[in-house]
Amino acid sequence: MNKGIDVSEYQGNIDWDRVKNDNIEFAILKFANIYDDENIYYDTKFERNYKNCRELNIPLGLYIYNYCNYIDNLEKNIKKILSKLSNIYFELPIFLDMEDDDILSEGKSYLSQMCKYFCKMISESSFIPGIYANLNWLENYLDISQFPEAKIWVAQYNSVCTYKKPYILWQYSNVGTVNGISGNVDMNYLYENNKIDYTLEWQKVMNKTYNCNLEEDGIFGPICKSMALKHYLYYKSPIISNTHVLFIQKLFNLQGYNLAKDSMFGPKCKEATISFQEKNNLTVDGCVGPEVTEVLLK
Repeated sequence: MNKGIDVSEYQGNIDWDRVKNDNIEFAILKFANIYDDENIYYDTKFERNYKNCRELNIPLGLYIYNYCNYIDNLEKNIKKILSKLSNIYFELPIFLDMEDDDILSEGKSYLSQMCKYFCKMISESSFIPGIYANLNWLENYLDISQFPEAKIWVAQYNSVCTYKKPYILWQYSNVGTVNGISGNVDMNYLYENNKIDYTLEWQKVMNKTYNCNLEEDGIFGPICKSMALKHYLYYKSPIISNTHVLFIQKLFNLQGYNLAKDSMFGPKCKEATISFQEKNNLTVDGCVGPEVTEVLLK
């Protein structure tokens, strides 16, 4: 497992060089609070934290604190947020923070529907959805079977995590100390065998986009290669536009290409493909087929 932190503007100006040198291996950054009046409060330190972490190659996720009582309001806010994330990329999920007492009155069924809808929106934008909640919420106020695609982040300040269902992250303390941060900080463990499996996510995207009927096992085998060849991407007119393109744009951005995530395989995608092929000693043809896909997924 890896040790990491989650931070917000509360931590002030963080010295990320010192943080990384203190054996912090990942970070979850606060992005915003969302409210029923459709106002969004964006964390004032997000851009600084994001820039510094990217420069230091610190793997990232983000979280959104939810004050919305109604799914319609959550939908409008998440759409606005996703529009701001078009050129931002993360190795870890986007989490919806479900812990505010003011929304408890909506009840388990409705709160679970809210999480389900959030996960659907995040998945359709080719990000990985996650839900953050404390042990009490996860055991009594959320039905995680309603949103099985979500990566679960458990908050339990204890020597062990007693949550019995699968989870990817455990927030084990809110009074941690880390070099480069003034005051307390939340501490987390990320479990190696639950890191994001991009081959598995690619298989899901291919099944959804083309009905490939691939086994979703995280293995890029012969059948996957044949589907990558059958549905290879290249720049043409009319431009190829679908969720497969969106996912490939995300993978390129993880390599630092900063493509617009517009679902369209246009000239910028072709340029990125050629550059990637040249850097990795692949056949240079500007096409995303089995060879490029396999290396991207690694």
